[in-house]
Amino acid sequence: MKPFILFLGLCCLAACGGGAVYKKEAPQPFTPKEVIQMRGSVSPAGVYFTAVCLMGNHKTRVIVLGDMGIKLLDFQVTPTGRAEIYYKMPRLPDAFAQAFT
Repeated sequence: MKPFILFLGLCCLAACGGGAVYKKEAPQPFTPKEVIQMRGSVSPAGVYFTAVCLMGNHKTRVIVLGDMGIKLLDFQVTPTGRAEIYYKMPRLPDAFAQAFT
């Protein structure tokens, strides 16, 4: 019985050790001058959100959170209008992400 319990415990540890691999975005010096918070909802879907905007010198970082604080979208916009998306929730529609950027 002890070898079976030991095997079961090792299998549980192996299952917990695997999974998703998270990578950080490229390190960037970013000193926000202003922090703006917006709240709203997306009309057809009824998704409530809170957007936190970090205004810098030449770029703006936006983090969009769901109504329960779950990160939905994380991107940065430059003055030329180019958006770099660092994170998008997998089930979030692309149209939702494009509307924010």
